[in-house]
Amino acid sequence: MAEHLYFAYGSNMNQAEMLDQCPSARFVGCGRLNGWRLVFTRDSARWLGAVADIVKVGSEFDTLALDPAGTHRTTPAACPLSPVRGVLWDLDGADLTALHAAQGYTPGGPPEENDSALVKLDVLLVGAMTQRVSALAFTIVHKEKRHRMPHDGYMQVVVNGARQHGVPDDYVHALIAVDTLGEDPRYHSGHLT
Repeated sequence: MAEHLYFAYGSNMNQAEMLDQCPSARFVGCGRLNGWRLVFTRDSARWLGAVADIVKVGSEFDTLALDPAGTHRTTPAACPLSPVRGVLWDLDGADLTALHAAQGYTPGGPPEENDSALVKLDVLLVGAMTQRVSALAFTIVHKEKRHRMPHDGYMQVVVNGARQHGVPDDYVHALIAVDTLGEDPRYHSGHLT
């Protein structure tokens, strides 16, 4: 039985990223989070561009399928990044504490002083026998109310993580189609293919 089940939907889907932060993390399976959408609500100094976030479908942030100029490019209902697909990891207590720090979350601290909030969600563990599991996930606290754009380097890490763990191809293609700021000069991975 998992000690702490964690649902990763961004760069932490990538095995190298996850094991760098949480060395004992164990891959459990792919997950699907119904009723939520993947959006980009805040820039990250580490990634030099926006990072993935999740929002409830129908929330005020669910309209972030906007281009940087603020005009509708697609309707939220047509956005292919809902439901959110991701990776479920089993973490021990030390790894969960390390993940708190990496995500800018202080348990018991004032919510407005945290970069991220830790939420418990019902996630479908998808496999031979699909089952509903309770998993932890992080969501950004201080969201921008306009669409932010990630760099290619960040999206390559996300896409590679999705591919490593067998996230469905249609979702991987939707990740590849996310508009980016272009190639991140710190990463020499080229453009997404």
